[in-house]
Amino acid sequence: MVPVRSAAFSVTRLCRNVSRSIPAAVRIPAENAYLLMLYLDDVSHCDIRQDGSLTAARHYPRGSICLVDLKDGAAIMLQSRLDSLAFIVPYDLFDELGELMTDLAACSLQCRRGIADAMIDHMGKALLPLFERNDPCSTATLRHMAIALCTHLLHDYGRLPEMETFVDSEPNILTKAQEKAVKDYVLENLQKNLTVGSIAAVAGVSIRQLSLGFRQVTGVTPYQWLMQVRIDRAKDLLSQRSLSLQTIAHRCGFTDHSHLSRSFVRETGMTPSAWRNYRLQ
Repeated sequence: MVPVRSAAFSVTRLCRNVSRSIPAAVRIPAENAYLLMLYLDDVSHCDIRQDGSLTAARHYPRGSICLVDLKDGAAIMLQSRLDSLAFIVPYDLFDELGELMTDLAACSLQCRRGIADAMIDHMGKALLPLFERNDPCSTATLRHMAIALCTHLLHDYGRLPEMETFVDSEPNILTKAQEKAVKDYVLENLQKNLTVGSIAAVAGVSIRQLSLGFRQVTGVTPYQWLMQVRIDRAKDLLSQRSLSLQTIAHRCGFTDHSHLSRSFVRETGMTPSAWRNYRLQ
């Protein structure tokens, strides 16, 4: 389906039984898109290189993801049964989203293999019923999920195409003093509606310089660090049973308790209430 303007998003359930003695190859053709694989069950497979040789076999646990660029295609040699969801996300879709949402910069994604991602895992489980019924509402549901998934990928795995060259030419684009000013400002104004522009102004740099420089010195984007700080603050406040989720959300800078819950699940894999009950039991 087409979530925004013309770029098509798709998700396919891939199932393949494999004999223990006869590995099976799965190939996905090259296109200007990313492949996001969510493993619904444990699986072991090798990557097939461009020259046809195999990498060492690797175990991918249920709920983990693989994010790869399809510009040269992708191919694996299965060592065990495969049950997964394969999302095809074209480059153009990120460009279209960038035009709609000013806080999202069109960029390339960092490839990842075998990592856990609670948000994508929950989204995949929510999508599974769509493969089992012909529901007229499924297109609208998939459209919203496609936009949410792409936004998550940009926030958590985004990388500006020119980032490596820019960092090499300007190795000190964010000083220790600027980094401290940014972090102090965020911590002191956590419950406010912070924007990347206002944070960049504190450091006296452009939004682009802040995004690249902050990631260089911390390993995460300003947005990711802000969310981590808000979630950590929420964890501290959840230890006080007298505080409602709405109050905690306000003190941590979330718009409401629903925003808090969505962000908390994405970061921890648990709802705030479940985390509170688990920690205080």
